[in-house]
Amino acid sequence: YQETPGRRGEYNLAAIVGFWAQNNAMLVSQMQPGRSANFPSEVPFGVGCLRTAESVAERMGFNRILVYSAKTHPMFKQYPNTGDAMKKEFACVYDGSAKKLGYHGTRCSSYEKLVGNNSHLDAK
Repeated sequence: YQETPGRRGEYNLAAIVGFWAQNNAMLVSQMQPGRSANFPSEVPFGVGCLRTAESVAERMGFNRILVYSAKTHPMFKQYPNTGDAMKKEFACVYDGSAKKLGYHGTRCSSYEKLVGNNSHLDAK
């Protein structure tokens, strides 16, 4: 991470990744930027968050990660009048990052990737 000069609190926090545990799977439901640090400039935000989630999932013993697509994210069901700009940003962060990291799925469903000792099963 790279510290953001002049910011106080949340020391060295580049991002927050929220997830639910479901049947030995990590369901990533939130990716939010931190205030006091950033991923290096060459690391896209969503890619950095999901790659970090993969590492944590493996260490915690999860065997797969699920990621909402922008179209299926519950936030847009709860707040249906959310603007198109927010939906496009979610598509870039969630859908684009999942595809870049080799997750399987579609924009109309969700994305999934096996982690840890199961990752060899993910090749298709």
